Amino acid sequence: KEIEGLHAVFVPYVSAKSIDEVLSEYFYGRKLSESWIFFGHGDMITGNREFNPYEPGLYMPLTSRTIIRYNPLKVFLGHIHKPSNFGRVFYPGSPCSLDITETGKRRFLIYDTTLDEVEEVFIPSEKIFFDESITLLPYDEDEEVIKKQLDQMINRWELEKEELKKVFLRLSLKGYVRDLREATAIIGEILSSYGIKLYEKGGLDTSGIKSLKELDIEQIYLLEKLQERIEKLETYNFKASKEKILEKSMDFIFSKE
Repeated sequence: KEIEGLHAVFVPYVSAKSIDEVLSEYFYGRKLSESWIFFGHGDMITGNREFNPYEPGLYMPLTSRTIIRYNPLKVFLGHIHKPSNFGRVFYPGSPCSLDITETGKRRFLIYDTTLDEVEEVFIPSEKIFFDESITLLPYDEDEEVIKKQLDQMINRWELEKEELKKVFLRLSLKGYVRDLREATAIIGEILSSYGIKLYEKGGLDTSGIKSLKELDIEQIYLLEKLQERIEKLETYNFKASKEKILEKSMDFIFSKE
């Protein structure tokens, strides 16, 4: 279709084909427009590819090779419900969260055909979902330390004060504590002070945390030193995060074997 001087190509679902194949067939024998945009529904293949949890497997893949070859101004894709951008490729995401897996503020996009610019417009949703985890240490069970972790998590969301009252959170606890009941009570009080509600199904997941009856000074010293070293690690070459490395380190330190 021609839209204000732009050649717009729309590709619906085609069983057992990739977007690469469909575009290759479409442009075969056609003169390629200098200014064109693409709309489709499939998986953009990147190093950090997102998956649609509702439809496992590869779904009409599109590769960067095809984008470079045919050089569209912009690419707009459906299928992945998470809002995300990869250069000139945009997933608007679902405009309304279906469940806890669809986290963060929802949006739609407006494309300016004259300026070739994309505007992001956030939707004032009734509910904003988040699915997070924090790692607790056995000597960090006081309210101030836990609040610092939760504050860092909440600040990443970039929400206004009134928006926090719309948040439904599923929070997974990792690590080790001496008093799980006390730690969860502190977490509940802090979240409540922000107006944040826990998700109704497994809102506070404690299955990944272990309780310690005793803690000796050697274990504390070893964990503190390891934590310092882990913080200095450059983990971009590793698949594991610093949090995961810290969790595994605690498993070694506190193992009874």
